[in-house]
Amino acid sequence: MKRMALFAALIAAVSLGVVVGVGGVAGADESGRHAAGGHGEGVLGTWLVDVQPTGDEPFQATLTFSPGGGLIETESTSPGTAQGSWVDRGGGRLAFTLQRFEFDEEGQPAGHVVVRGELNPVGGGRLSGPFAVDVFDPEGNIIFSGTGTATARPFEVQPL
Repeated sequence: MKRMALFAALIAAVSLGVVVGVGGVAGADESGRHAAGGHGEGVLGTWLVDVQPTGDEPFQATLTFSPGGGLIETESTSPGTAQGSWVDRGGGRLAFTLQRFEFDEEGQPAGHVVVRGELNPVGGGRLSGPFAVDVFDPEGNIIFSGTGTATARPFEVQPL
């Protein structure tokens, strides 16, 4: 079976659900990403995530947080896109859950992956925390579970 690790996200998570710190981060950095007030506005946009699954090779993912709680995730090691939701948990944290559908080599449904976890502010505009992943077969049975840690940083515009 191909490697079935999702973040999220790290968020995860997030998910990856993953908790991402926003409201608890004081002030704003140069990008203006961190919003005061703890309403999650500071997490909006795209994040580059370093994912370290327990007992497996690290990889990268991107997470895009949208207003209203939408979340999109892609990974460097798995084709496809995960979608999910995020919520502000207060205290500089927010939770999210991601789901991605899996397909076999012939394009037939092969199940789905769900990621849940937490990320918290760690300074320097970065977020970090644990995540959990469950892989389901087409009938909905869990065929793999794992954990890991994710660290996210804002994906900034790169000048020409």
